[in-house]
Amino acid sequence: MARHWLRIIPVALFFFGLILAGRLTTHSAAHSDSTNQHAHRAAYDASYRTNLAAHKVIVQANEQALRDSILADGGSIIEDYGAFVLMKAPAASAERVTIESTSGSGVRDDLNALLLRASSFDTLAGEPLSANSFGDPDPAPEQLYIVQFVGPVKKHWVNQLQSAAEIVSYIPNNAYLVRAGAESLARINKLASEETFVQWTGAFKPSYKIAPEISLGSDQEIMATVQIASSQPAGDIQEMLARTSASVIGTPTSGPNYTDIRIKVNPRLLPDVARMSNVTWIEPWTEPVINDEKQDLIVAARLTAARRLQTTSPGFSRKVFNQLRTSWLTSQTPASTRVCLIRRSCTKIFLTRRAPRAWCMRATWAQ
Repeated sequence: MARHWLRIIPVALFFFGLILAGRLTTHSAAHSDSTNQHAHRAAYDASYRTNLAAHKVIVQANEQALRDSILADGGSIIEDYGAFVLMKAPAASAERVTIESTSGSGVRDDLNALLLRASSFDTLAGEPLSANSFGDPDPAPEQLYIVQFVGPVKKHWVNQLQSAAEIVSYIPNNAYLVRAGAESLARINKLASEETFVQWTGAFKPSYKIAPEISLGSDQEIMATVQIASSQPAGDIQEMLARTSASVIGTPTSGPNYTDIRIKVNPRLLPDVARMSNVTWIEPWTEPVINDEKQDLIVAARLTAARRLQTTSPGFSRKVFNQLRTSWLTSQTPASTRVCLIRRSCTKIFLTRRAPRAWCMRATWAQ
């Protein structure tokens, strides 16, 4: 018997070792892949530090000594906000602020970051090489540009920018997407050269417009939402369909400054769409499916000519019924509407609306 176990144990240990080695290798590979995917993504929060010699620092108004020490070390004031000052500080004095402050002063290099979903970057460090991967926007009388301010936005900065070009939307941090023709662009460039509050200006490039989760190398058609910076996009839609032979899904929806169009398209053609001057964003779209029980009850309802609403579905609970009853009591359902709910957890429930806020309910619950 002992010999039998002596033969089995080494074999078992051998296979156990192989399994363990395989798991460690798989875990290491997965960790390596994950690291490679996220290595290029900097965390642009308060912990971010630029590689430049000088840093941006916010010093609270009640910490005058810190402010004076930065100035003594060769720093300077970028903008005074009253409650605090935004300063440019050498590396040594910048880190000293974080250590010595008792009121929330600290390094804020993240104020330089432009947080685009497709590609975030520090504007003082320059645009990433991937910014030019899809080329420049196609020629057009007007183009989209980004203007970033030096720090938290002041109202009169926005007013001056608005007098130079059309503001489309805000972009974090401290930046605006603007539409400008040749004359407006000249005014923006003049503003940047004459005013210290403009930190960076640049074109809104096609590579900034496509969601990174879209696989552009696939030939399988996808459904996507294309956002256009226009409330009257008929011409843009026609041009987009001509470029891609895409099919439109549903009706375009418009809001302030924007119109969203859902299309079915080959993803390889999306860079051509992104090069259109008025396109601001492209992301995948999935048709929503209602899974919530209360929503299913409402969607499945049938209102007859006699104002009788009847729904049938298994799994209806007393809690859900009470929630529905509460919402119906405050609704604008016409008087004399009779609701009949039939569920496995109860025999029958009738609700009849008698007045704007009065219902008559009769229910028999199964034991």
